[in-house]
Amino acid sequence: MKTHNGFTLIELMVVVAVIAILVTQGMPAFQEALTNSRLTTGAQALQTTAQWARNEAIKRNETIRLSSDGSALTVTRDLAAVTPEVMRAVPLVAPAVTPAFSVDYASNGLTLPLGTEQTVSTAVGVKGCGESLRCPSVLLGAGGLVRICPMGDCK
Repeated sequence: MKTHNGFTLIELMVVVAVIAILVTQGMPAFQEALTNSRLTTGAQALQTTAQWARNEAIKRNETIRLSSDGSALTVTRDLAAVTPEVMRAVPLVAPAVTPAFSVDYASNGLTLPLGTEQTVSTAVGVKGCGESLRCPSVLLGAGGLVRICPMGDCK
């Protein structure tokens, strides 16, 4: 009597079917985790760029502007010039998109006009924000404070 080692075609088909079911059940959770990661990365990029712009304003003893066109963050100096000098440009990876905004940092690190603060969302156009999908915002505070608010609520 001869023994055969290996799998039968039916056993292999059952294993492939089980794997396919597990993958289809896990795909929405994976996509949600990927979206959360990209939104958080966008908020961290905004936080880091804002802190860098503020530090440059203090270091250079001049007004520095942080702005966004929605898909990229830009730090500029020499604001009175016809074409201000771009010091740094940071692209944002979709779905991390901000509204168009700008904030000026004075040479003392405070925002201009003095005392203004903004909350900037990095999840513009993202639907389904809530318990499982976190849509962070970044608070650009009047005194130079830059803080990430994980659920978009910067109170």
